[in-house]
Amino acid sequence: MLYSTMFVACASTSRMFADAFSQCGWFDYRDSESRARWIGWIAWILPTCWAILFTSFRAPVAMITIGGIAITLTLGLVIYAAYDFRYRRLDPRLRPGRLYDAWLWVSFVAIAAVGVRVLWE
Repeated sequence: MLYSTMFVACASTSRMFADAFSQCGWFDYRDSESRARWIGWIAWILPTCWAILFTSFRAPVAMITIGGIAITLTLGLVIYAAYDFRYRRLDPRLRPGRLYDAWLWVSFVAIAAVGVRVLWE
């Protein structure tokens, strides 16, 4: 795995987990000190867990496959969130045109098709 991939994955995942934990009520995301502390801790914990898994599991191909399946399942959540925000929560004043909606549905179908194919294999 490339260093840049690990770097970006750690940075983005740390922020994503911190956001999720704040949504669960574990801390106030608007408090910048608390947010920075959580992101910092998660940024240390994640690579440590990844290293422990890699050294103890000793099957990088299987780990990549499991990660791919997890990402595929996450893409289902992305589709749901995009649908929910577009059709249920969007302020009517921001409603996009039909071309946008058409491409949104093309992306839904493409993501779902790739996800089904990955899970099928």
